[in-house]
Amino acid sequence: MPGGKNEKKDLSLRHTALRELYEELNIKPAQIRVAGKLPNYSTLTGFTITPFVGFLDSKTQWAADPSEVAASFLVPIHTLADASNWEPIPFQRFGQQRTLEGFRTPHGLLWGATASIIKNFTAQLAIPV
Repeated sequence: MPGGKNEKKDLSLRHTALRELYEELNIKPAQIRVAGKLPNYSTLTGFTITPFVGFLDSKTQWAADPSEVAASFLVPIHTLADASNWEPIPFQRFGQQRTLEGFRTPHGLLWGATASIIKNFTAQLAIPV
């Protein structure tokens, strides 16, 4: 699900995730079945992300808000689960050389926290590749 900061009006982090999904992709909370919460993910920039996983009906349509989202697209989960589709992405942070795994898409490189969360999630699934 898309992400953002918890706001005072949010009843829970799950509510935050559903609100952000609606704000960013115009998908109403009633259109998603939340399957569960993944372990928290701490970023190199000091944020803690609480990711949620949900299911959408295959007919669900969305409209990305261009002020919130650069691109939205689908990638088959078996493609994301295939380790050979990932590559090391070296970068510098606070003067130190770091490496995170990235996934190239037709829309650009998926990397950073989003890619790490997805890679950790797909590693837990029993998907034949």
